[in-house]
Amino acid sequence: MATNLHKIIIVLIALTVGFLLLRQFIGPLVLAGTLAYVLWPAHKSISEKTSKNISAYILTAIVTVLVISIVFVGASVLLNQVAKSYIYVSKTSLDKLSFGDTATTDAVKNGIRLVFSKAISWLSDALAAVPKILLSLSIFIISFFFMLRDGEVVAGWLRKSIPLSEEKKNAVFADTTKYINAFVTVWLLIGLLQAIVAAVGFYIFGIPYPLIGAVVAAALSILPIVGPGAMYMPLGGFLLLSGNINAGFGILVYGLVLGGILDYILRPYLAGQRAEAHPLIIMLGVLGGMALLGAAGMIVGPILLLAAISVLKSTNFKFNGK
Repeated sequence: MATNLHKIIIVLIALTVGFLLLRQFIGPLVLAGTLAYVLWPAHKSISEKTSKNISAYILTAIVTVLVISIVFVGASVLLNQVAKSYIYVSKTSLDKLSFGDTATTDAVKNGIRLVFSKAISWLSDALAAVPKILLSLSIFIISFFFMLRDGEVVAGWLRKSIPLSEEKKNAVFADTTKYINAFVTVWLLIGLLQAIVAAVGFYIFGIPYPLIGAVVAAALSILPIVGPGAMYMPLGGFLLLSGNINAGFGILVYGLVLGGILDYILRPYLAGQRAEAHPLIIMLGVLGGMALLGAAGMIVGPILLLAAISVLKSTNFKFNGK
């Protein structure tokens, strides 16, 4: 008994130290793990014809090129819009703007000033965060490669490390696999719907680059970050600054409402249905995961909570103590 207690204490200390060291990199690690899981069938197919190393190199190179291309194009479009908005505001006197009554005019002017100041502040923060972004991107690429190459080895080690009978291990792994499949499938589906919503919104409000908007919205929805609102808010702000009031307010309301419904209502509901889990558990897993791990917890939290429940079920744990 004492020996087992010592082992448990050592494991808990090791997990705590590991978590503290890796906490700031949870986001890119979760993204790498999720993408490696999605591309695992492709990796198996390619590795059968070549090798695990070559397959991992090929898929990592493809993913790296796609990620860098999306970031580069997105940054170029964003900077272009910021430059146009800045030039417009520099040449335009807000005092000349009029929207009917005085109260409405003042509200719009104050809104434009606030959005402009927030946009400048956001860009400054983004530029200051470039080294951290590059570090996270490097961790993502390296982790993605090794997760593909050594995924089976890690899975085997985890399986051996769980102190349960083979039958109970099979049950836990079957449940966990079902949960992961459910969340990955739902995340990709919501990302696709977000892309469609963005493309349609860009078309309705006459905003250029609808395909880029679709890709960015899908990526922001799929990745464990802040969601497509991170695109709609600055985009709406830039349109307002450029004097395109209708399109600015329109895309803000359209994107935030529909995007919010997809991300925060439909996603948890579909995930709960597919994982055969109670919606309350999904919600608690999302909120608890975000509180502990930040945005990455949106994906990790529910899966860990459901896996913990599966372990308790496999050990015949009962809440009445019998």
